[in-house]
Amino acid sequence: MDFRISGGSPEFERDLLALLDKHLGTGDLTVEPDPEWTAERAATFWRIATPPARTLLSAVVERDGFVSAKTLRDQQRNLKSLSGSITATITRGWRDGVWPKDIQSPVVPEYDPKKPASREVQGYRMPRDLVELFRAADEEMEEEFKYRMGARS
Repeated sequence: MDFRISGGSPEFERDLLALLDKHLGTGDLTVEPDPEWTAERAATFWRIATPPARTLLSAVVERDGFVSAKTLRDQQRNLKSLSGSITATITRGWRDGVWPKDIQSPVVPEYDPKKPASREVQGYRMPRDLVELFRAADEEMEEEFKYRMGARS
């Protein structure tokens, strides 16, 4: 049985957690977090990402889901540093309990299909649905930043 619950009153949450706690101890039930990206997880990714990870994420989102390796190299970007920082951010997120260990990276390298053995990166891709999710999270964070900076003036 798989399900996702959104909303609910504090009383419902307490009752549900008590029920889960009762059954988890007996071994009747296994609870695993959903490995899908959510708006909250995307915002957290932006927040905890290293500058190189943000650079790659921005480049992919700005280009609607794909940035070529050539474009990044032309900007004097080190591809290993960029992709390694995405991996580091994913690792930090699951280590901190923000998302499950098996969540997929939002950005993945694409290799030359004509030369699979060379493993030469042709670019980086993000699934279309994640582009919109990460774009919205970035815009929301930008607005929050502007608000906070304006409040300090």
